[in-house]
Amino acid sequence: DDLLGLADRLGIDKFALLGEGTGAIIGLLAAVSAPERFCAVILIGVSTHAPAYGEADAIKAVVRAWCRGGPHSEIYRRVAERANATPEDAADLVTRWQATAWDEFGPFGEATASRTGFTKQLGVIPCPALVINASEDIHCPVIIGRDVAEHLGGTTKFVPIKHKRHCLTFAFRPEVADETV
Repeated sequence: DDLLGLADRLGIDKFALLGEGTGAIIGLLAAVSAPERFCAVILIGVSTHAPAYGEADAIKAVVRAWCRGGPHSEIYRRVAERANATPEDAADLVTRWQATAWDEFGPFGEATASRTGFTKQLGVIPCPALVINASEDIHCPVIIGRDVAEHLGGTTKFVPIKHKRHCLTFAFRPEVADETV
């Protein structure tokens, strides 16, 4: 509702969506509820599956901790290193995490953790779509991205890009930009 409300407030009737991770989930939920508003969707590292057993509680716990003060740099530095291919990318991610207004992330994190699966509803979205996944993403496996692509209602291109880490910095790789242009 927030995404469509913002578009309404800005006077935008129809638009393209580019979303990564949680942003892609939220954007797809908006597209399912108002498919006529979207002229294209580009999704990076997206899942429309409900969180796996125990995952929802883990997501909620992380969101609560982050909303209280953001990720602790020593703890989440290790997460950043696991999610990224280079130490520089990991350091950049920690810097971005520390600059984020985490206290405002609570509703988005709660919505992500509490979502039900909605893959079967994707067929109502008729616009062209591009779905990009890292080939070896452990958080959002390529098979899930392919499943999203196969269920969208319009012409869809699925692109697995060789990369061993999560979409947190994968989204900034040149190969992803090449596919979206």
